[in-house]
Amino acid sequence: MTYKLSYPFGAVSGDTQMDAPNDIAISRINLPKSQIGGDVVVNELSILTRQNVKISLLDSFLDFNIDENVFSASIVGSVTIGDIGGAIEKWEIEGGETITLKVSMPATQDVIVWRQDFIVNKISRYEVDVSNLTKKYTLFFSSRSFVNSTKKLIFKSYKNTNINDAVVSLFKEMSDNDLAIEDPKVTLTAPFVSTGIMPHRAIEALAERACTKNKFYVFFERFIPVVGTYPTGGKFASSHYFGSYEKLIDDSITGGVHTLQFNQNSDGRVEGKNIRVSKLTYKENFNHLECMLLGLYNTTITSIDPIKRTHNVEKFGYKNRETGDFYANKLLDEQNIFNTYDNNKNEIPGRRLILSSINDTINRKNWLSNNIFGHLSKSMFKLEVDVQGATNSIGVGHVINLMIPSAYDKQLTLNSSDPLPDGYHSGKYFVSGVKHSLSGTSYIKRLELTRGSSPINLNRLIPVSP
Repeated sequence: MTYKLSYPFGAVSGDTQMDAPNDIAISRINLPKSQIGGDVVVNELSILTRQNVKISLLDSFLDFNIDENVFSASIVGSVTIGDIGGAIEKWEIEGGETITLKVSMPATQDVIVWRQDFIVNKISRYEVDVSNLTKKYTLFFSSRSFVNSTKKLIFKSYKNTNINDAVVSLFKEMSDNDLAIEDPKVTLTAPFVSTGIMPHRAIEALAERACTKNKFYVFFERFIPVVGTYPTGGKFASSHYFGSYEKLIDDSITGGVHTLQFNQNSDGRVEGKNIRVSKLTYKENFNHLECMLLGLYNTTITSIDPIKRTHNVEKFGYKNRETGDFYANKLLDEQNIFNTYDNNKNEIPGRRLILSSINDTINRKNWLSNNIFGHLSKSMFKLEVDVQGATNSIGVGHVINLMIPSAYDKQLTLNSSDPLPDGYHSGKYFVSGVKHSLSGTSYIKRLELTRGSSPINLNRLIPVSP
């Protein structure tokens, strides 16, 4: 599409208020069905200036990007603008402005996303053309809830309180919107004191404390909110999730797993349930030295109580722990040098020393080891794939089934147009991150796929050709 860079920032309305409400103003709409097709329509992309004027970016934006990740409490994004009319000068853009985005399907007008809570926090470096004074710059933004959190230091104490209730209380300091939450059913018997930290940091700390041997808890923000209805009949719209990785997998599998195929889509055909991947990238994987230093493979945690003069030692590692994602097989075989240790030779790469305090739970060594192991094992192996953005509802926290043709089989059967799948890399993956890219009518999703297990048993005996 050719962009007509006419006068940018056409005024839309001046009857607005700069002081927006504390909540993130998510429109409570239905999410798109999994098989919606067609190009997208950017119905609105506007910015609310310091003069209380809402002005359109539709004629001047070049691209719009959003990053969401299961390991991040906030989404972040950017919009790049081609400015030929001195808009940044006229409207005195300085950060703090509110950006609104509304995107829908052209045929059905089903709204994909409608967010009115993006706050500009940085303006990129840019150069000015000396002949016509045109410029191109990028406005970076984050969500209002995250900005609200960074403005507050919380001094609250929770004792004999369920973690669920503590998280709900802290979340209200960030936003009045709904929160999708899984109750970890863990009671804070010892006080949890948020001593002057931001709400989202306190919630992240509670996510660590909620971790158990079978559940790894996360706190993150979604780009496309989850909407629905409460049992009481009221509308529900949540952009944030506090809960376990395992529940996300269970919910995604129950709702249906998309099948992604690494195959050319030369005709540009709209995809349905089976989606073709236009780009496949293997990210940097198996950084074994880093994993050793972080304690993934073999770590000893020593907890000391200086008052009672007692201590406890616990050892954990990738070799003797279940990853809890998709397969029983590990990504490393039992004889891998990074996965084998001789205690008699004092081979223990990772050590953690814990001192108890009034702000510690009695089983701190347990939830800390579960959090360390869960955080690393869930993202041990990573891929990135590009798919059509508007033809599916894939987002962070979903599960996909990726089919990759075998390069080895393709060499053996050169005349075959349908090689066997790559059994080592194909299979189920967790969508741990999504980069959304909008440009005109084009919408591309770059999915970050992770897993900590393998569909292949790497300990099996492989015959060697003579």
